[in-house]
Amino acid sequence: MRWMKGAAAAAALLVVAMVALVGSAFVGIEGPQSGHTFSDGRVVTVLDGYVACYLVDVGGGRWVLVDACMAPDGGAIRGALAERGGTLDDVDLILLTHGHSDHVGGAPAMGETPVRALAAELPHLEGVQGYGGPLPGLMGAVDTGIRVGTPLVDGEHVAVGNTVIEVFAVPGHTAGSAVFLAHGVLFVGDSASARSGGELEPAPWVFSDDVQTNRASLGVLGKRLQPRAGDVAWIAPGHTTPTEGLSPLLELGL
Repeated sequence: MRWMKGAAAAAALLVVAMVALVGSAFVGIEGPQSGHTFSDGRVVTVLDGYVACYLVDVGGGRWVLVDACMAPDGGAIRGALAERGGTLDDVDLILLTHGHSDHVGGAPAMGETPVRALAAELPHLEGVQGYGGPLPGLMGAVDTGIRVGTPLVDGEHVAVGNTVIEVFAVPGHTAGSAVFLAHGVLFVGDSASARSGGELEPAPWVFSDDVQTNRASLGVLGKRLQPRAGDVAWIAPGHTTPTEGLSPLLELGL
């Protein structure tokens, strides 16, 4: 019985340590606000628990969804669309910044809506390979049920309706992490987060596969966008309040 008590105590300590690690990753930040809009309402923040996904207006009452939030029933996404007179059927495409469960959970609720992600993320989405980050790695390989027909390519311009969405590969948080630019909003998923003062910082190490690669990728992204800094009015992370302009990303790369 003694060994059982010891095992229980060890498990309890592990849970406490995990909670502390997760909490430390979010100290000094503010979460995104549900319903916050950018670019004259063409981009809408959908808050689902502690994570945000984003609706991108592509004209004619149609939308692209950047990430799929967390709840399997897609409730938060459904509600945001209903407020705008729409339904899940009005979403033409889902673009994934990466495949962690809190960013893809609502995808099954979207029915046959096509999903696209970078090729390097597909083994994780299909349960062939687990993630390497300290906490995600504990989950092992998990098949999300998501199948990507046409993988995204770095530098690709995805045209949907009247909108063109630019794709950037930013490996590090996960091998296939992506950033998207549309309507002046740079969607960075978990590759970066914004502190309450507007400063940007790399992805929390406890959730990330390779923190050095993550930071290097953000530096490269800043250099790619610097000549056209005016194209970026906002940087929108997946778990924190957005920050204005490209400067926070450029300062991170110094």
